[in-house]
Amino acid sequence: MNIKLTCGSELLIAGWPGDIPPTLEQLLAAAGTTRPEVAATWCDEQGRLRESLPIFINGEHIRYRKGLRTELREGDEVYVIPLIAGG
Repeated sequence: MNIKLTCGSELLIAGWPGDIPPTLEQLLAAAGTTRPEVAATWCDEQGRLRESLPIFINGEHIRYRKGLRTELREGDEVYVIPLIAGG
């Protein structure tokens, strides 16, 4: 399946095996296995996805969908906007 996951300017996943589309949670978990150093920045101290982490599917924030339970479709593009902190 043609599904993309991008974090900032970095393409993390380009394609999904098989014909069964993943949920957003499954896609993010797959990124965590291939790029754990990137995915680790998405989680809080308890290992839960940060509520403040902006994630969009085709330009729409996941809060307007089913959150992590959103079922992805052929051609979907998921964008994670990296959190930047400093002072």
